[in-house]
Amino acid sequence: MKSNILINILGISIDNLTPLEVLNRVQKTINNNQQVHLEGVNASKIVDMQHDKVLYDSVVNSSIITPDGQSIVWASKMLGKPLKERVAGIDLMHNLVTLAHEKKHTIYLLGAKQQVVEKAAARFKKNTILQL
Repeated sequence: MKSNILINILGISIDNLTPLEVLNRVQKTINNNQQVHLEGVNASKIVDMQHDKVLYDSVVNSSIITPDGQSIVWASKMLGKPLKERVAGIDLMHNLVTLAHEKKHTIYLLGAKQQVVEKAAARFKKNTILQL
């Protein structure tokens, strides 16, 4: 479910969405019983994508690509097609977990040692206030 409003930076089509719009799109996707793949890009990731085909394919085939770095927002302004704002990955993660808690969705934390996952889960359980 790609946005109609995309900003192209170095061949990467970035969704021009605010953090709240991203949350709403994710919830709509869940309501439609569809999967959603989110990717945030910053300058470093876009540079890496230029020579890493696996990373490139993963990002460009995502449902939503957000500007996770302020440099991406600045670049969009310089190109004359400004993005609305930065969508910080850590803030988005927190807000997605909070949204899942409020809507009683199940989440899975992957990609770290069990001890790290348990610590992250405990912190998420402790703090469930949506911050936008």
